[in-house]
Amino acid sequence: MENQTIHKLKELTEERKQLFEEYLQITRELTGLREEDVERITAGIGQREALAARIDVMTEECRAVCSTYGEEVGQQEGKLQAILQCGADFSLLREEEKELFLLCQSVNRLLAEIQDLNGLLHRNFQDIRKRLQESIRRNNTDSKFAGYLNQMNYGASKGVLYDSRK
Repeated sequence: MENQTIHKLKELTEERKQLFEEYLQITRELTGLREEDVERITAGIGQREALAARIDVMTEECRAVCSTYGEEVGQQEGKLQAILQCGADFSLLREEEKELFLLCQSVNRLLAEIQDLNGLLHRNFQDIRKRLQESIRRNNTDSKFAGYLNQMNYGASKGVLYDSRK
């Protein structure tokens, strides 16, 4: 039973790893986009959200496997959770547990890289936002519509259209 549990956890962790690799690739692509790429930014963010939801489901499945196994054999759940979180003593693990531990470490490396890129992505999005806001300000001050909005007090209806000649 224990080997089946370890095997199931390896499968789930491998799937999570693939999802994290995909998430990382999308994040890398997003860090290089500019304000002209709004559609691609929106699509990338949506893809990341969908991947995160799938990863969360798989993480819950891992917890359920550990919990079910823990109920069957006693204290083992804590050991399996420690392996999944890379908190177990590697020297005390059996060979198949070591394989799972190493796989979990590779997932953690991906997580660290994603976390680093998220900081860069956040700064990139802030820069894009600033450039777009500046562009909006520039365009608003040049248009008749901006003058109309200013004269009409942003929504107060007076029934006349702003005209700069009056």
